[in-house]
Amino acid sequence: MNALLRTPTLLQSFYRCTAALVLACAWANAQSPAGQPAQPPIGAPLQAPRAAAVPEAPGTSESAPQVPPDGNYVIDLGDTVKLSVFQEEDLDAEVTVSKSGGVSFPLIGQVHIAGKTIQGAEKIVWDLYDRDYLVTPKLNLTLSRYVQHTMTVTGAVLKPGQVSLPTGTRFDVISAIDAAGGHTENANLRSVSLRRAAGGGPINLDAVAMRANPASAIEIKPGDTLSVPQKVAGFVTVRGNVKKPSEVEILDSGSIDLLTAITKAGDFDRLASKKKVLVRRVGRAEPYSLNAADMAKGAVPLFQLLPGDIITVNEAAW
Repeated sequence: MNALLRTPTLLQSFYRCTAALVLACAWANAQSPAGQPAQPPIGAPLQAPRAAAVPEAPGTSESAPQVPPDGNYVIDLGDTVKLSVFQEEDLDAEVTVSKSGGVSFPLIGQVHIAGKTIQGAEKIVWDLYDRDYLVTPKLNLTLSRYVQHTMTVTGAVLKPGQVSLPTGTRFDVISAIDAAGGHTENANLRSVSLRRAAGGGPINLDAVAMRANPASAIEIKPGDTLSVPQKVAGFVTVRGNVKKPSEVEILDSGSIDLLTAITKAGDFDRLASKKKVLVRRVGRAEPYSLNAADMAKGAVPLFQLLPGDIITVNEAAW
């Protein structure tokens, strides 16, 4: 009877084996190198390895293609575009737009895409492949590199100079002023001047009205120059023997002297008397009689003008 009790039963043997297996697995997991996954317990079902992700056909992914946000970027000379054709790797190409505005793709040859949007160019390429070579082609045309265009902002802004034009977004007069650091306190936003790179005279604009109504803001193009003048405190009139008799501005930020005003009026003509220039001022009965020749030599101080002054340069007595 005692011998029988000492003999392990089949159930007791099973329990002992199970406990040994659990201890062995715990010890093995503790010995696993850092950063490596622990081995599954013995007897646990093994997970099948994940299958490699199958690439989606071009145009089927939810992620946006690498083009400007609104897709309205217009392809320009020197830009580089990339063509990807699903399951047709031999047709994939990355090409630069030539000076003539075209690119060359496999099979279809030369295609003129300059001046087209990305979507518009892609539609042209799709039609050419679909017409003669592929059945309902799945392709993407993306912009991989683009030529960086600039424009210039001068005058009463905090950071005058060249400004880079962004791609895919509308860039107008207000955008240009903001990109140049904003305007100074004495900027005359009612009389902003835009010169087109394509030529022509200056276009006078009211930036205050444009900021109030953004839809009316004129769009900037590559190479354009935007000038923001300072506010004008008043004018002086220069007449007589000068090359360009005219009104000369006195800017809000400072004053103007006699010699500067005459220079802005084209300078003295060849018959002018520099030794007796008359300045008439409101509230003063007699005009000032000034020797501009001595001022130019530094022999006498510069004469500062006030708004409303009238400068008369007489002809010299020979």
